[in-house]
Amino acid sequence: MRPFIFLFFVIFSTSLLAQGPPSAPMNVFFEQSAVMVSGVSRGEKIAIFSVAREYGNYRSRIVRREAIETDADSDGVVRYALDGDVPLRSVWAVVDLATGRLRLAAPEGFAIKEVQFPGNGLRAGTPGQLNRLELQRGFVEVFFARPGVGAWSITAYDGSKVDADGELNGRFSMPIDRMVAIGQSGPTPDHVRGQDIVVVFDTASLEVFAVGGQR
Repeated sequence: MRPFIFLFFVIFSTSLLAQGPPSAPMNVFFEQSAVMVSGVSRGEKIAIFSVAREYGNYRSRIVRREAIETDADSDGVVRYALDGDVPLRSVWAVVDLATGRLRLAAPEGFAIKEVQFPGNGLRAGTPGQLNRLELQRGFVEVFFARPGVGAWSITAYDGSKVDADGELNGRFSMPIDRMVAIGQSGPTPDHVRGQDIVVVFDTASLEVFAVGGQR
């Protein structure tokens, strides 16, 4: 394991021990035109992020969905309604923002392709602070959540304006603070710390890899 990722897991594991076990498992269910999340912290917020491959007019397109939803009636269940049917070829990440629990899910009939988070995917620009995401992937959607604070996201690809080197060289290096707030999450953090969650979706393969978060 690379030293920077090892440092992240040491800090993250210590945070989990301090928190103790979650009170109930969090589960994601799919209705025809909605996503149901049960076992969330009562009265608290969750962050939802999804990448889908949808077909129409004889071509496919990538559709990103994101939201901050609140358990308004404090029953531990949140329903996220879509304008149309839940896409079959979609992958979803849900984070309980009170506890840091992470759930990855996909509709029945579409398997999640979760791969290991790259050992050097998070890098440090200053001692002890992981503040850059560096990947050898063509086109990705990045989702970042910080329990108790909020969530952020961004579309990133090699040579894009968020690529630090700005060159087409087979990889991109993105400062964490380039991401954009989801809902009213506020300013983007400038580095990754112990309880943070980073989920990356490869839009070509719909592979997903994540670091952090209670499972």
